[in-house]
Amino acid sequence: MVADVFVEKADADCKTAFTRMIKHGFLNIRVVSGERNSIACSEIMKTTDALLAKMTELQRRLTRPASNMTKDENQVGATDTADTICRFFSTSQ
Repeated sequence: MVADVFVEKADADCKTAFTRMIKHGFLNIRVVSGERNSIACSEIMKTTDALLAKMTELQRRLTRPASNMTKDENQVGATDTADTICRFFSTSQ
């Protein structure tokens, strides 16, 4: 048991909750409303799943435009330097 009860506000994002749970070694954290009424208990595995789903969706959104490129357009490869990639994005608008 801990002397101070750690809670997470309902409007916090999953990354904030996940980071706090890892930092303090919690498997669960209580979610409270603005009036500090308990509304849920979040488990670290469900928080991890939500964070992973968010990251997967972001990756899907970022890779879709690259897959729509034609062979005539510039393409950025895995071996290109960061400067090359930055120049590509700044000139391909």
